[in-house]
This record gives sequence, structure tokens and C-alpha cells, in this order.
Amino acid sequence: MDSERTCCVPSCKRPRSPGTPLHGFPNPVLDPDRFRTWLYAIGGDILGLDNQYIYKYRNVCRHNFKPCYHFGNRRLTNNAIPTLNMPGPSVTRREPMADITSRMVNVEENIFNMPSTSRDVTAPQTSHTQNCDFPKTTLRAGGIKSKHSFKNVAKVMAHQIAKLKKVKDSYSQRLKKALKLSENPTFLKTIKNFSAMAAIFTLLQLREINKPKMGGRFTQEEKIMALSLYKHGPKAYRWMSKVFVLPSYMTLSRLISRAALKPGINENIFEMLKKATKKMKDDSKLCVLLFDEIALSPHFDYSKRKDRISGFVDNGKKNLPIIADHALVFMIRGIYKNYKQPISYTFSSGSTKKHELT
Repeated sequence: MDSERTCCVPSCKRPRSPGTPLHGFPNPVLDPDRFRTWLYAIGGDILGLDNQYIYKYRNVCRHNFKPCYHFGNRRLTNNAIPTLNMPGPSVTRREPMADITSRMVNVEENIFNMPSTSRDVTAPQTSHTQNCDFPKTTLRAGGIKSKHSFKNVAKVMAHQIAKLKKVKDSYSQRLKKALKLSENPTFLKTIKNFSAMAAIFTLLQLREINKPKMGGRFTQEEKIMALSLYKHGPKAYRWMSKVFVLPSYMTLSRLISRAALKPGINENIFEMLKKATKKMKDDSKLCVLLFDEIALSPHFDYSKRKDRISGFVDNGKKNLPIIADHALVFMIRGIYKNYKQPISYTFSSGSTKKHELT
């Protein structure tokens, strides 16, 4: 029959389709309360039909249920009730309300069980229209309170939440995992096999990756490591700063400005060389002394931190009020091992004289 393939709600009448599944009524024997709730919410001609007939041959489409009652693509929750597109308060209702439940009949017999001298009158089975105000909650009949439980809805929502947690591993969660990795004893044990520079770089990335661009904080070792990278090429360092977390150029400039560097021989450098050569092999200690001179554009620089003007002739021992236009640098370079280290520099006017070198 066509009525079996369409929605029985009077204001709907949608046919069955892939996007409009039809749902059957609850079992009037196993779940009479919910069956009556569906029946009176829909109203219309089905109130004059037999309960078992309605259960077998009448359906309600998915569009008459709120989304909270949807379970999957084609199923409903166990407490689903049609509330959308329902008719107004005037519905067709059958009288008497027989065959709905045996309990209701028993209650009526108990209430009206009294002697009577009136004639037996059989109530007509015809239907008529009257105004009925039905509660929005589950109906009560026979003195038994129906339970409106949301356990099934809670189970469905809990299942959806668990599914979303598995699918949506947010960025913040990944950062927390990275931070935990930096504190993991196994990871710290493994990182000991890294070189000193590689270990500093790796721990820096794990610690600072979740901070804003201008919110990074760097230790002295990390700044020195970054300065070593910058020494290999400013262009390469700018590219690495876009990919990795590294101190900015201004941070490195401030680091250099704090260094106590003056023209002439720097004793601090020789102290650092002594410490470094203690761990070196004899072959690695072999080196040559180089010096080179370059021309400079005469100019002056003012250091606000040191409150000093530079740009005059200075060899570390004496400073002359003559504008310098040349710089001379002394440097050692390894023979077997590839390293180089400036150890002294001077400023002069013109090329450095022979007697000044000696």
C-alpha cells in the first residue's frame, strides 16, 4: 500500500527516499507509553486504527524528529518522540480508548465498580473531533508514571565525543606531547649521544615551538650556537629563522655588543684557546698564523652602551686622533683540523708600517 511507503503525519506525507528514511512505531505491547505518545502527538486518522495495524503498517519520517534523537544516518534513539511538523491541538481522537492497554481498563473498572440500575448502553465506535491539550512529556495512564530517561542520548553523545577526540588531535595537544618528550628520561638519555650544538638546537625547538614569534627566550649557550650559524652566512640564517625557532639578528647584535672586544691582542681569547686545546689531539693543535689588511671607508661610530666614539687610529696600546682607513687582522688557522680564530686586530691610517708589525 502507498500509505506504508509515506509518512503518516497529516502535515508531512513525505514518501520514503534515500534522504528520508521512515521509522516504525514503538511496539504497543513492549513499550505502550511511548506508543501512545507517538499516537497522540501525530493524531489524525490513525487514532481510529487498531494498535497492531499501526505498529505494522504506519511510519513516521525522519524530518519529524529533532536532531538530538538521530542516531547514525537511519536510526533513532530509544527515547525518540516526534515533535516537529506536528498538527495543532485539535486532533481526531477515537472513543472509547479501548485496546491501548489492559492496565487502563483495569483502572477504569476499579474506579467505576459500583451498583447501577441504568440500562447497558454500548458506546458508539465512531470518531469525532474535539479539542485536547496533550502534555509535551510522556503521557501517564493507569496510575503508572512513565520514565523519561536521557541515558541513551548521553551514550550517543559520549560516543561522538570519543570519536572526535580520536579524529581531532588538536595543535595544542601535539605541543603538549612535544614538551613531555623533552622531559622524557629515555629521550634525554638518547640526546646525550648528540653533539653539543645539535643537542642545544633540538631542545631549543621543543621548548620554544609553542611560543609566539616575539615571545622567545634564549639562554647564553643558545645565542652562541645561533651566532655560530650566522657566521656561516646571513642569508642561510635568515632562511633557517623562517623554518626553525632561532634568535633574531638584533638579539645576536646585542650579544656581540656586550663582548669586551678592543683593538690589540685579546687575552681572553688566548685563555679560551688554552681550554680548547686541552681536549685536542697533537695533530689538531698544529696551526699557522695569518694576517690580512683591508681598506675601510673613513667614518665614525658611537657606542651608546660604552659611551665611546670609534674610527680613529688604535693598535690597542695607543689611540691617536687620526681618522683610520685600514684594518689589520691576525688569525690562526688549523693545518689538519679545519678551524680558524681571530686573535688580534688594529686600525691604522694607510697601510701598517713594518716597524709596527715587529
